[in-house]
Amino acid sequence: MTVPRTKFHLNKAEAKVSGVCAGLADYTGWDATWVRVGTVAATVLGGFPWTLIAYGVTAWAARPNTDVTRWSGHN
Repeated sequence: MTVPRTKFHLNKAEAKVSGVCAGLADYTGWDATWVRVGTVAATVLGGFPWTLIAYGVTAWAARPNTDVTRWSGHN
């Protein structure tokens, strides 16, 4: 049985900058490294400055994770 996902949150425990990519990885069940690589690739391949604006707005609007458990995508 898998743990159900909840609302998107910032994951400060695995954060590199503000926890946006780590939180997105928790929410989707993906590896945080691939989310970070995708974010950098989107920025470099023409998303600048929109990806940075979206990252900043998400970091400002999302709530930090207050639960010690997280959805890992594994049984």
